[in-house]
Amino acid sequence: MNELTGEEHLKLFAGLRDIPYDQVNSEVERLLSEVDLTDSKKMRSSSYSGGMKRRLSVAISLIADPKVIYLDEPSTGLDPKSRQDLWGVINEAKMNSSVILTTHSMEEADILCDRVAIMALGELQCIGTALELKRRYGKGYTLQDFVSCDDSNNNCIDKLKTFITEKALYISRALGVEIMSVTVVAREGGDSRALNDYSFHRDSHHLD
Repeated sequence: MNELTGEEHLKLFAGLRDIPYDQVNSEVERLLSEVDLTDSKKMRSSSYSGGMKRRLSVAISLIADPKVIYLDEPSTGLDPKSRQDLWGVINEAKMNSSVILTTHSMEEADILCDRVAIMALGELQCIGTALELKRRYGKGYTLQDFVSCDDSNNNCIDKLKTFITEKALYISRALGVEIMSVTVVAREGGDSRALNDYSFHRDSHHLD
């Protein structure tokens, strides 16, 4: 099998999965394009890098739009751009198929999985959506702001909302930290109280 090119691999599996002969070439070209292997389709797979072999394996698994797709650490060894591109391909495949994958990357599980099951020593430890597991077990960061603001000035409140959202997004992306919530404390005459008018939550602003 290592002597076959990437294109030949896909044509072989297309035949095994009963794709009509007149549709094989177009299906193969589509999959090669999706996993960014078009320029390497004539190369023997034995000369592929580890990341290229991963992408070829994913393309093979997608042939003929199977109802269930099993993937084992699909993005391991890929550079950041290739990883993001491959995640896009897998997310698109989820529209018509059920995808079951294993991964050591919680980032990958967070982006790709509707439900996450965590195993240790061969035993299931927990299962749920990524958000449910983060709320139950996560140790995210909380950002607390202390500000002076006149409640009678609505413009001040609006500017504060925008400022907090932008700052939380910046910190999350720049430092790679998980900001779960932000509490705002407004000072009035030396006293502090929570600003109930606005509560920042990670979910509503799609921090990633």
